[in-house]
Amino acid sequence: MTTIAHGARYAQDEDTHIDDMPAFGNDILTADEIKAVAGYVASLSGMQSDLPVTDQGKTLFEDNCAACHGDMGQGIPDLGAPPLNNAIWLYGDTPEAIVAQVTAPHMGTMPAWQGKLGDTAVKELAVYVHGLGGGQ
Repeated sequence: MTTIAHGARYAQDEDTHIDDMPAFGNDILTADEIKAVAGYVASLSGMQSDLPVTDQGKTLFEDNCAACHGDMGQGIPDLGAPPLNNAIWLYGDTPEAIVAQVTAPHMGTMPAWQGKLGDTAVKELAVYVHGLGGGQ
């Protein structure tokens, strides 16, 4: 409900939801480390990939990604971190897209709808969207 009302990364609303994924390609991980973690992330959803699944990739995931995306890639909604284990990809469903997202992530925005829709419609939308996720 808060995200619908105030948006996500929407500068015009001081109560907007802010969550940013670090750009791991900016001197956090090397290109080889990014490929290793991407191989592991691809495996979480059963994606076919030429990137190997390695102990290094798992360790890098545990050290850099699990705090937000969960130890099994299940996501942590309260942090705005989507699941990585369900084969639903916002920015592409290929190993190359995972590498690109880890290297320099896309971070979309959503406008605030409170002013246009009002309290009742925002609450109704929140209930509807919540129901789409099975009430979770």
